[in-house]
Amino acid sequence: VRHNTLGPGGQINLGSKAGQTTTGATVVDNVVGQIELNSPGGGGGTATVVTNDYNLCRAGACAGAHSVVGTPTLVGGNSFTTLAGAMLTSGSLGYNAGSDGTSMGVTP
Repeated sequence: VRHNTLGPGGQINLGSKAGQTTTGATVVDNVVGQIELNSPGGGGGTATVVTNDYNLCRAGACAGAHSVVGTPTLVGGNSFTTLAGAMLTSGSLGYNAGSDGTSMGVTP
């Protein structure tokens, strides 16, 4: 899961059904509300993540030495309607701070 920008309440959820496991997931360079590795509400499924880093989370913990927690500034604001609007502005947290030298979240 790479280079995604989700709105303020958006989350990446890698949990699965009870007794099931998501394995080998890579979660990098995203702008999200939060990243959930286990099924919410006690579903029982878990996720084994290979890489979880270089993400910008709006709230809660954000795993990874290069991840940051804070409020991004998006070209189109929080209610963006285009791909270009989902990109970070040059003054935003996460701008040009991705694992590949580009910004976290959507890139051109």
